[in-house]
Amino acid sequence: SATIEREGVTVEMPPTIQALLLTRLDRLPAGARRLLQDAAVLGHVFDARLLRAVASEPTECEASLELLVDAELLEEVAAAERRYRFNHALVQEVVYQNLLQRRRTELHGRAGQALERLVGGEPERLEDLETLGRHFSLSADRARGARYLIAAGDCARAIYANEDALRHYQRALETLEGCEGSDAERLVVRE
Repeated sequence: SATIEREGVTVEMPPTIQALLLTRLDRLPAGARRLLQDAAVLGHVFDARLLRAVASEPTECEASLELLVDAELLEEVAAAERRYRFNHALVQEVVYQNLLQRRRTELHGRAGQALERLVGGEPERLEDLETLGRHFSLSADRARGARYLIAAGDCARAIYANEDALRHYQRALETLEGCEGSDAERLVVRE
């Protein structure tokens, strides 16, 4: 049985549902399956520009997106903005959980780098800081993720969103635990 964690709640997925989803995904052409894996790293809702920047095979992105929409695994939610979402959170979670850890780490790093290019050198929006922090904290560049999470905490604190700020600072501390030579940064975050 697979374990799914959503917004701090852990749910056990029956193995039969997971097996059915995996069987359905295995029937997809290899390019579409890889694109679905790339998309799963971006989250339940994602931007097509970011997906194209992260995609293992960017030249096949459009055709694979169409195929995944036709297969009712994805749906376009904002045509003007080219935003998509998984038709069901379980599909995204099963695809994500079945990625090899090494590939997942690599894709999170690529997503963080691509998002940095898309938002520019100094992101100011809280949403961008949170997303950059999440991707980099799950990549090989965990220290960079912690810096974005700290910036997100500072941004949230500045608008008196104290619970959000605490959550970001806590995630930054958890991320820094795995980073060597980050004692000074941990002290600053604790303060």
